[in-house]
Amino acid sequence: MSAKQKALAWGMGILAWINLLSVLVSTWQFGYVDWTTVRHMGMIALPPLAVGGLLLYLFRPVAERDRRVEKPSTARVAGARAPLGAER
Repeated sequence: MSAKQKALAWGMGILAWINLLSVLVSTWQFGYVDWTTVRHMGMIALPPLAVGGLLLYLFRPVAERDRRVEKPSTARVAGARAPLGAER
């Protein structure tokens, strides 16, 4: 999992946790669940979570076999000198 995916997953988790926690605290405080309000909260949170899911898919790491390995250059740099005491 890449760093972008981790940050995105944390953000999505925090958004879902805030919604769940607010429903639980409201239920504890008032003694009942207002399902109309919960549905509205879900409809507000659904688009950012859907976009986050899409971005998680787009930011997935490339498979090892699809990556190109850069070969070291064998060309000499003009004017470059080896440090003192370096053996060739």
